[in-house]
Formats: sequence, C-alpha cells, structure tokens
Amino acid sequence: MNILVRKIYLVLIGLAGALLAWIPMESVIILQPRFSSYLLFTLTSGILFGMVMGAVFAMADGVILSMPQKIKSGFFTGLLSGAAGGAAGLLAAQALLFPLGAFFSGMASFKNFGLPLTHALGWGITGIFIAGSGGIQGRSLNKLRIGLIGGLLGGFSGGLLCEYAQIIFPAGPARLSGFMLFGACLGFFYSLAEKAFSFGVLVALSGKNRGREYLLTRGHTVISTSPGADIPGGSGKYTEIKVVRGEPVIKTMAAGNLTVNEENVQEQKLRMGDVVKVGEDKFMYTWK
Repeated sequence: MNILVRKIYLVLIGLAGALLAWIPMESVIILQPRFSSYLLFTLTSGILFGMVMGAVFAMADGVILSMPQKIKSGFFTGLLSGAAGGAAGLLAAQALLFPLGAFFSGMASFKNFGLPLTHALGWGITGIFIAGSGGIQGRSLNKLRIGLIGGLLGGFSGGLLCEYAQIIFPAGPARLSGFMLFGACLGFFYSLAEKAFSFGVLVALSGKNRGREYLLTRGHTVISTSPGADIPGGSGKYTEIKVVRGEPVIKTMAAGNLTVNEENVQEQKLRMGDVVKVGEDKFMYTWK
C-alpha cells in the first residue's frame, strides 16, 4: 500500500466512523425529552459521538497495516480519548458561546455565523482528541503533534461544514451528511499533517509485504516479526529506527542482523535511497 492509498484509507475510515456514530446519535436525539436537562443531553451526545469516532479512527493504523494487535489496542485507546474529546469539545463550545454571544449581540449574523463558528471550535477540540489517540496509544510526541494539528484543522473545517449542513438542510439526513463531512475532513487533514511531519518512508522490497510503504511518524519505530512491531519484517531480533536530532538512525541489537547498502552495520544514519536489509527482508528509505 502506497502513501496515496493510505490517505484514501484515512478519509474512508473517517467516513466509516461518522456513519457508525450517526446511528446511536439518532437514538439519543429521539430520547431527548427524557433527559433532565439540555446540558445533560448535549454532554451525552458529545461523549457518545467522540467514543465511536475515536474508537474507529484509532484503529486506522492497525487496519491499514493489517495488524490485529494494533486494532485492539487502538480501539480501547480511541474509545477513552474520543469520549474525553467529545466532552471537552462540548464544554469548550459552551464556554466560547458567552463571549462570542456578547460580541455578536443584536447582530443578525450570530445565528448564521457566530453560532456555527463557536460550535466549529468545539468540533476542532473534539478532533484533537480523536486524531491524537494514535499518539497516546504509541506514546509518541510526534504523533501527538500530528493529531493536534490534523485534528484541529480537520475537526474545525469539518465541524463548520457539519454546522452549515444542518442549517441549510435541517432534516435528519443533514446530520448524517454533516457527520460524514466531519469524518472526511478529519481523515484528510490528518493525512496531510502525517505526511508533513513524517521522518521519511520505508518501502518493502521483498517478502510478503513487498511494495508496501511505511510512513515513519514516530520517534521510535520497531521492525520485527513480533505482534507489537510497528513494521512487520526482519526476524524476532530487535531492530529499531530512532530519530536523533531530526534524522532517522537505524540500529540493531544483534550482530549480523542488519545491512545498509550491503554493508553490515549495527547502527547507521539513514539517507535517501539507502537499501536496508533486516534479517531476510529488504527495505528502501526514501521521501514521498
């Protein structure tokens, strides 16, 4: 799978998450009269939406790389992070509503501009928590940065489109189309941030994953046959790519397990075009 296909997958995963979140959201809306307060209703809605979107989005790496363990761990991390994001986004929107309401007080533009903008900022905060779940799962500051930027931009732009979709077409299907716009924007902007802040790409040249491209987005990437590895390949012996002062350095713990451009090494800085052999698997390091 190349990087372009990965971007498409991220958008599709965002769409899938939005669709799955819309189904229970409609049920909550039907039950709205049973809630004791509007705040409780909106808080429940935000948490539920964030949980579903977060769980689906956090499984993206596992789905794209066909790694069941990453799917499982991503699901639970995303569930918690998304729930927190749904609540935080709602509370932030409510907090911003007062100063923006005062600013737009008496203006006809508040309903069609001020209110959607306020809600979109809340969507942006929710997007940060949803997209940042990958960084929490992988304990990676760089992936947290990707989630922060991609989630904020995707969440805000998608949330703004979602709000206007419901203003222009207030019927039930408009919520679905609005949610889908949010999911698509989140996946798209996350993929842009992921590419912008990556440390390069490893392209598999041999083995069952030949042709697959692995975007290096973490400061510490493990290549191994073990289930928890970031890149499947090599052998059971531990090999890692660590980012040192912004540059990737590959290192192995076992002599004879690693070659770079057909030379045996234990540790070496990677340069564009380097051919790396880990165990019996070959990779090429490049930029995309």
